Amino acid sequence: MKKLIVVLVLALCSFQMGFGQQYDDATQNKIKVKYFAAKEFLENREYSKVIEKVNEIEALTSGPEASIVQNIKVKAYIGIGMYERAKKELSVLYKMNPTNEVLKDISSYESNIDTGIEEEKAREERARLAEIKRKEEARLAEIKSKEDARLAEIKSKEDAIIKKEESIEIHKEYYQDYVNRFIPADGSYVNRSVFFLADYDEDGGGAYFFGKPKDVEYKNYVDLAPVYSRSLTTTRYGGKELRGRYLNYFTDRNGASFKFENINNFNIIEIGAFTEGFAPVLISRDIEKEVREWNYIDTKGKLLLPNKNGLKRGYNFYEGYAIVKYESGCNYINLKGENINSSRFYKCYPFFEGLAPVVSKSKWGFINKKGEIVIPCIYKGVSFFKDGKASVLKNGKKWFFINKNGEKIK
Repeated sequence: MKKLIVVLVLALCSFQMGFGQQYDDATQNKIKVKYFAAKEFLENREYSKVIEKVNEIEALTSGPEASIVQNIKVKAYIGIGMYERAKKELSVLYKMNPTNEVLKDISSYESNIDTGIEEEKAREERARLAEIKRKEEARLAEIKSKEDARLAEIKSKEDAIIKKEESIEIHKEYYQDYVNRFIPADGSYVNRSVFFLADYDEDGGGAYFFGKPKDVEYKNYVDLAPVYSRSLTTTRYGGKELRGRYLNYFTDRNGASFKFENINNFNIIEIGAFTEGFAPVLISRDIEKEVREWNYIDTKGKLLLPNKNGLKRGYNFYEGYAIVKYESGCNYINLKGENINSSRFYKCYPFFEGLAPVVSKSKWGFINKKGEIVIPCIYKGVSFFKDGKASVLKNGKKWFFINKNGEKIK
């Protein structure tokens, strides 16, 4: 207790020595309170608060005046580690005619300031070298990144070329796969997936078809073939599994690919090849109600026929006409979607050389592209016209040739 009293007495004397009588009692008391608070903060190593209190004292005295105040300011900067600033404040302290007690205190820490400055310079140098190293590493990383990007771009272009070449070959394979699977090359019509023909049951009251000419290749008329998966998996539409392997794009014989864009108001369930600008397509406008209908679609996704057109099946266009199947029979439409007449035939086959074989009342005959029967339906069996003649069977088992007027060729 006695020691504390002595310290306070000495401090008061020091204040009077440092400040004299130029301040009124109230100001001197404020300075004392702040000084004692700064001393306590210094002992508790709360250096920022020390500097704060010293600044408040200097605000009252219009700058540093008392060496004892300046002394704790120097020690606070040492505590913070700001040695250059501590040295600068020490220079100010030396000019203030410090007391012997303050000089003694200075002797205990002055060397620490010089040591701290050297360490601070060493730290700054290490930081400078580290920053140089960081920038150099960043520069090298940027160079490497640009080089990697350049090489990646080269590889990407090379891969794109390879992929394009592979894609073209694959698309050619898909095209050939389609025409080989769906369009028989042997002249038969056994495959019920053929879109060119109305593949009805072959009872027809004894009427039958002789077959197509061997040298007529339907596959030559396929402009774009739909790409189907090679498995028998189902396709999911609107949460329901429906039969279909269509993969939503097409390819031509040269391997170029095509797909529909912006089809929003219907789903494609099944689709045939494009011939003469159109493909027969089975669509659904309401998957939940499983409402399906046949129509024709162009490469822009536009439908040829109106809704609820009554089609039960559509087939490919050939020579400007396509066979369409209704509930009551079959007919033909042109590229405008118009029926050539109002008749319904039991069987309809494609036009060759302007005439198409049809079955009416269980007998074969031929119609022209106006829908007119130009060769009566009186034959038990017929073939397509080729080179102006067709093979027909009228009675018995002997076939003979007729011309386009229906006249027997001898």
